[in-house]
Amino acid sequence: MKNIIIACTLMVTAVITANAQFFVEGSVDFKYQKTEVTSGGVSSSFPSTFSYSISPRVGYWLNNNIAVGINPTVSVYKMSQTSSLGTVEDIMWDFSAFGRYRLWGTEKLSLLIETPAGIIINPNKSETEAPTFTQKVIHIDAYPLISYALTERFSIITRCNFLKLGFSHNIIKDDNGYKQTNSTFGFNAQSTAFNSLGNISIGFTYNF
Repeated sequence: MKNIIIACTLMVTAVITANAQFFVEGSVDFKYQKTEVTSGGVSSSFPSTFSYSISPRVGYWLNNNIAVGINPTVSVYKMSQTSSLGTVEDIMWDFSAFGRYRLWGTEKLSLLIETPAGIIINPNKSETEAPTFTQKVIHIDAYPLISYALTERFSIITRCNFLKLGFSHNIIKDDNGYKQTNSTFGFNAQSTAFNSLGNISIGFTYNF
């Protein structure tokens, strides 16, 4: 009996290993915004903002329909001030793992759902007299993906962020003992301190 169990375990391990297919992905989002208002012949400008996000992914397919992986992301937000404060910059790090399930697919086109979960850290460093704060966000999301195979190994993948269902728990602390917590759940719920960089994100996948 013991030998049978060992043999079955080795067979299952061999099948999983043989079917596992590693892949790497990458996507870059960016957004620039500048606002000017004219009223009564008088024009006024607001600080311009620029944000971008770099998000590599590494994962592997356990079988034809299920994949798991990790997804470190860095998001940078810059606001150009017209005052003596100069440029304000925030950098946020997101350390997440994800699962992916293929809902439907053909030889070229696939519809999938992805569920990343992780923690976001914003080690804010203030260059003014304002208190320095830190921010941590625990989040879990789910959103659909559309994948199109350009070749056997190279695919283009689109994330439909406007259909995202998410939960996040946000904790903010500063040097003076101030603490603020809030939780958010719903469609298109934001899991960072910044607004979503785009309703649709486009990236590329390479399968080994």
